[in-house]
Amino acid sequence: MFLRRIFDSLNKYRVDVYILYIIFLYLYWGRLPMDPLKNDPRLIIGAVFFVGLVWIYLFNKVCDRREDLISQPEESLKQSETKYFKKLLPFLVLLPIPILFFINQPVWPYLCYVGLGFLYSYPLFKGMRLKNVFFVKNLVAGIDMLAPVWFGLIIYFPPYYIAPYEFNFNFFAALFLIYVAGEILWDIRDIKGDDMNNIQTLPVVLGVQKSKVIAIAFVWIAVFFLGHSVVNYFVGIIMSIFIILATVNTKPIFFHLFIYCLSGILLASILWG
Repeated sequence: MFLRRIFDSLNKYRVDVYILYIIFLYLYWGRLPMDPLKNDPRLIIGAVFFVGLVWIYLFNKVCDRREDLISQPEESLKQSETKYFKKLLPFLVLLPIPILFFINQPVWPYLCYVGLGFLYSYPLFKGMRLKNVFFVKNLVAGIDMLAPVWFGLIIYFPPYYIAPYEFNFNFFAALFLIYVAGEILWDIRDIKGDDMNNIQTLPVVLGVQKSKVIAIAFVWIAVFFLGHSVVNYFVGIIMSIFIILATVNTKPIFFHLFIYCLSGILLASILWG
């Protein structure tokens, strides 16, 4: 029971997503050659964007407290937690800026990254947020997860540094599609709160069944990008089963297991690939 409470608390703050991000980062940046001309910056830059990702998700939890009380009350922030994070988040989002200055790296990619996260969650334009726009919510969530991995590679590492490294676009596209499919899965759970707060997700606009079809299509397009193999078909089948079984009333742990399952598959590919 004690371990379950700890597990639920970690999921509440989206630790499953943070683990997935670290795995994504290693899959791309971990295979880069060491830079012989200067100190290798990848660990610091990866940590900077990790802080940005944590800020984006916690900021979204604070902004979405009202919606969460409807669709996922057991994982919504308490009022005391909301007050605490409102004090912590400004410090957290500003912390990486002097670090990037100190290691002589550009700050603007980080500012664009957290700025996108801010516009995703905060009703800046007459109560509208990016997440209120049909399908934009899913795309931005995918960008939040993968943009630092891909664009950070291009921006922070000069051509002579990454020349020996073959960037696998198909693999990146597959991860993006699978993650967007996972976001559609989460939108099925949140449909009640999203509908009441005018968040135009696929399940709200198209209905649950059509959204499942789209999510499964994304998964199998991702399998196509990954290539024909038993392992890739296994990934497609497992992800599709999660999507088929999801309902509005499914327990929250089910949706976290989707992320943990994806993380486990990717981790296995690192250890035995």
